[in-house]
Amino acid sequence: MKCSKCSTDNPNTKKFCRKCGTKLLLACPQCGAEILPDDYFCGDCGHKLSLPSEAPSRKDLSFDEKLEKIQKYLPKGLTEKILAQRDRIEGERKQVTVMFCDMEGFTALSERLGPEEAYSIMDQVYEILIHKVHDYEGTVNEMTGDGIMALFGAPIALEDAPQRAIRSAYAIHREMSRFNDRMKQEKENLPPLKMRIGIHTGPVVVGTLGNDLRVEFKAVGDTVNLASRVEGLAEPGTTYITGFTQLSEKLGPEEAYTIMDQVYEILIHKVHDYEGTVNEMTGDGIMALFGAPIAIEDAPQRAIRSSLAIHRELAKFNDKIRQDKENILALKNAYRYPYRPCSCWHLGQ
Repeated sequence: MKCSKCSTDNPNTKKFCRKCGTKLLLACPQCGAEILPDDYFCGDCGHKLSLPSEAPSRKDLSFDEKLEKIQKYLPKGLTEKILAQRDRIEGERKQVTVMFCDMEGFTALSERLGPEEAYSIMDQVYEILIHKVHDYEGTVNEMTGDGIMALFGAPIALEDAPQRAIRSAYAIHREMSRFNDRMKQEKENLPPLKMRIGIHTGPVVVGTLGNDLRVEFKAVGDTVNLASRVEGLAEPGTTYITGFTQLSEKLGPEEAYTIMDQVYEILIHKVHDYEGTVNEMTGDGIMALFGAPIAIEDAPQRAIRSSLAIHRELAKFNDKIRQDKENILALKNAYRYPYRPCSCWHLGQ
């Protein structure tokens, strides 16, 4: 039996707490009335004390009720836009740009300053991240341990979602640099805090998930997983974007998909030319196997030859694209922004 005053666990036979001396009272789980240890039924409501009380049933919420619970995480004015397009939002498959931000060195910071002061700093970092996402009409989908996951193009579609995500990443790096300058004046020997940011564009399924106890607006799909992996590759203080995001930012999603179809054709053919098998189609690349399911003695050599053939074909493809689109960069080259962000191209580089 747990004491209501000091929370000490006491044997059921005891009438007073062995730590603080408070009288121990048993309460009926159904109505809260006082009961005795040897009672089988509550004297007030008749509840059988040997049975667990029924847990309150979870209520399925309407779209409006879910929105009311999550709107505190949405930028100002976005709630009205969601209500205007509510019929096209719930459980919808959408083209979205996903951005993951993660702060480098939070564990070391906690060890140096202590958890309380480190979390106080992290609160200020979260404020920077959230504001710079909202400034470009993105939504913070998830708060990670020392960063965020943000969506651009969901729940409200944005034609220039990739551009907005990249500009938001710009703003985050700029603001973090200013934040570091302020922190240096307040705290000596504090290491600079830098964000790793990964951005990928692709299809996801978005919608509100949960019930009356917990409601979240979630994005689900391979696009989210790939964006997270890209963020893990980024160096502190940089933003990595995938090749498809680069194309979408330059040309728009429809034309980017047209180009990616041609790129996939090159990849698949050059894998098959050397008796490999395409095991998986990633967001903007492939995973290929040489030596499975059919064993090949010279599998490593075939994989190398296939990769060389891919690079040769992509070089030819780049020449063709340059003739058609004067402003597009070569697909194999890094796409650089201020603060040293660059693209992460998944075609065997």
